Amino acid sequence: MLYHSQKNTMHTSVGFTLIEMLVYMSLLIIISGVGVLMLISLSDSFQHQKLDQLLLRNGSVVLERMLSDIRNAQDVDAFYSTFVSTPGVLTLLSGTSTTAYTVSGGTLFLSVDGVQTQVTDNTISVEELRFYSYDNLETEMVRVQLQLSATRGSSTRTRIFNAGAVLRGSYE
Repeated sequence: MLYHSQKNTMHTSVGFTLIEMLVYMSLLIIISGVGVLMLISLSDSFQHQKLDQLLLRNGSVVLERMLSDIRNAQDVDAFYSTFVSTPGVLTLLSGTSTTAYTVSGGTLFLSVDGVQTQVTDNTISVEELRFYSYDNLETEMVRVQLQLSATRGSSTRTRIFNAGAVLRGSYE
């Protein structure tokens, strides 16, 4: 008689069950989604920072030039200047020289004795430019309000600049 014995073998399964795979896949998808959202947020923050730097640089250059020209002027030509409304025009007189600031198509231009040059960068738009003139018979002052905006991709930033200067030629 042949005796045949069966071995009791325990089968250990190696691998993952379907439920475990679904749990791992959903966790991977959630973590990947959060990572992508963080990268998009970081990219948007970087774009906003670059636009803020561009606006600050252009606004500072424009205002420094305007304030320098206002300080060095002897008088404001009220006939050729437009105050309070936007876009304003400022025409300064200094001896025989005439300096004018105007906006055309969202770009700020400087005209010195009829020669016109662009002051703002091509990526910047002048949304508002207002000039205010104050004259107390002894001194004359001009205040400038400038609103610039810049767009890159889907990001748009706007910044308002305010400054004022006394015409040195008005009290000498």
